[in-house]
Amino acid sequence: DEEPASPPAESKKAPPIPPKNTSVAGDEVIRVSVKKLDQLLNAVGELVVNQTMLTGHRIADTTNPAHAISVISYMQKIVNDVQEQTMSLRMLGIKPLFQKMQRAVRDAAQSLGKDIVFLTEGEHVEIDKTLLEKMTDPLTHLVRNVVDHGIESADNRTKNGKPVQAQVKLLAEQREDRILITIQDDGKGLDPVKIREKAEQKGLISASADLSVSEIQGLIFRPGFSTKEQVSEISGRGVGLDVVQRAVDDLKGHIDVESTVGQGTQFRISLPLSLSIISGMVGGIDSKHYII
Repeated sequence: DEEPASPPAESKKAPPIPPKNTSVAGDEVIRVSVKKLDQLLNAVGELVVNQTMLTGHRIADTTNPAHAISVISYMQKIVNDVQEQTMSLRMLGIKPLFQKMQRAVRDAAQSLGKDIVFLTEGEHVEIDKTLLEKMTDPLTHLVRNVVDHGIESADNRTKNGKPVQAQVKLLAEQREDRILITIQDDGKGLDPVKIREKAEQKGLISASADLSVSEIQGLIFRPGFSTKEQVSEISGRGVGLDVVQRAVDDLKGHIDVESTVGQGTQFRISLPLSLSIISGMVGGIDSKHYII
């Protein structure tokens, strides 16, 4: 007699591997280098040793306050190191953001029929994860605006003695506790006369307003301001640079613009290095303490 055939074995599928930098069970994950974790563990180890020394002083009720003060001073240094290293765990390289801006410039240039070379500098700079995420859309809007408004057509560049291929440059650098992001172009620049005329037409300023050239150029960040006469895929849809201004303000930063007619424009965005920790100064009035 033939034995009955055994049922086919059930195929076992391995659980899916979650992609990098995505949400797992509702929690966000972030890639951290082993070097940073080792530095943090070493600092915590020193903190534990220092705490043990302080406990020894308390138990022995030492009569040598100088040594106790030295231990406390060293602990303050370690705590500062732990604070900085913990903040660094949230820092990500700005290179992926630069790559997105490169695609945005390329797509906008192709849509408008412009020849543009995109240059970057400072890709090694690290920025807080929150800042990186919240600046992606505003920065994309800004670079598309640069390509559309700032860069002239090939015919106009030739007439003005410029090379047909325009240049847009994106730079990032860290200065103390700030991140500076700069966008430069060699386009037509901001014409203060035209900007003022548009601002007066839209009722943003009065005809008698006494404004400097810098203040007039800053009007491009006002809600409702636009010099675009026709709607296109890039601009003219009622969404101006005020969205960039609001995003930078929300991140406790500021944006400046410098421009020379016929030579180009430079946008400079300054952002805090991290939104996680804000420095404060402790003061007191009578018996109450305040942090400024």
